[in-house]
Amino acid sequence: MREAVHGTRATPPTTNVHNMQILCRMIIVALVVTAALHCAGNDHPLAPTGPGADTAFTPSWPIFSHNGTTVYFFGKLFGVQGTGFYEIDTAGGTAARLLRWDSLDEADPKLSPDGRRILYQAADAYRLECCARLWVMNVDGTGAADYTPWGGFWQQHSWSPDGANIIASGPAEERGNIYNQILAMRGDGTDARLITQGDSGSGGPRWDMDGAHIFYVTKHPTNPLSSVVYVMNADGSGKRPVDSTRAGGTFPRPSPVRRELALLWQTDALSQTGAYLLAYEPATLPAGAGSFRKIADEFRQSSEWSPDGSQIAELREGGSGSLTNDLYLIARDGSGVRQLTRFYRISFWNWSPDGRAIVFASASAEESHDGIFLVDIEHEQVRKLTIHR
Repeated sequence: MREAVHGTRATPPTTNVHNMQILCRMIIVALVVTAALHCAGNDHPLAPTGPGADTAFTPSWPIFSHNGTTVYFFGKLFGVQGTGFYEIDTAGGTAARLLRWDSLDEADPKLSPDGRRILYQAADAYRLECCARLWVMNVDGTGAADYTPWGGFWQQHSWSPDGANIIASGPAEERGNIYNQILAMRGDGTDARLITQGDSGSGGPRWDMDGAHIFYVTKHPTNPLSSVVYVMNADGSGKRPVDSTRAGGTFPRPSPVRRELALLWQTDALSQTGAYLLAYEPATLPAGAGSFRKIADEFRQSSEWSPDGSQIAELREGGSGSLTNDLYLIARDGSGVRQLTRFYRISFWNWSPDGRAIVFASASAEESHDGIFLVDIEHEQVRKLTIHR
């Protein structure tokens, strides 16, 4: 038997074995107790670990379902032509593929008011930026149909509040010239017609709260570098400017719940340019300058009202040289501006039906900022949606 150093007696081998046995029993008991406590605190057994993230799979264009419990999105697999349409629970997990094409890319989905159909853009691979057409499909991926009556590159598409009609804007030929005009059709794709004409060009159409009127943007009558906001009846009649002054305006956003119009209003004084709110009745338009109330210094094309009309969310670029696009909230009464995200590169986003969350897609070289995310509005928390394929 080897003696211990420093005059201390060595522990006999039999004692070492006995101590090790006691230690092993203690570890086993501790593991059993820990597992029992874990099971007692969970109503469901532990789920198996899901597959690792597929870096070749790119999800984009997310929108909430009608009840807000799931998210629809388009997904593209590297090296495979076309784009798939998917559904995933807001908790994350394995996405269910609802539909796939072999040759088309898809973008900018818009859910119908009843939650049953999706209006979107589609085109041959790499041609969305020039030749997008309007398609409609059921939310389960069935019944996909091309609704485009003629031409191509229709965009800024939306459903009327009752889902009975569709509007969009795109290039149209008139007397040998091409001008951007507004297209209207029934919700089933029939009765397609242009509801604006002329060399002024028109775009950015938006339904008012009951679908009886459409706000849009057209060329300024005296300033070729500016634009003005107009309103018309849903059938294209009764066109008139929103503003009785010569000030410029763009990005009209009528509230979904009350007769209020938010827009970028540009007066002669640059310091007064910004987001303004106009309380209106259709019969009272155009309105005088005193009717516009400033609510923020900035207003973007990406701006969208919350479903309850209490606030407006918009994307804002980062500082000079920055490639970021982050979400901000503007209160309806102009009481403040809140920043919801930081250092993301958001390309598309969508309000939840209850207005408590926003889902967005971000494309970033930083993995933690790349993918689809959910924002908790109340707590200003951002969570990445884990997606397996």
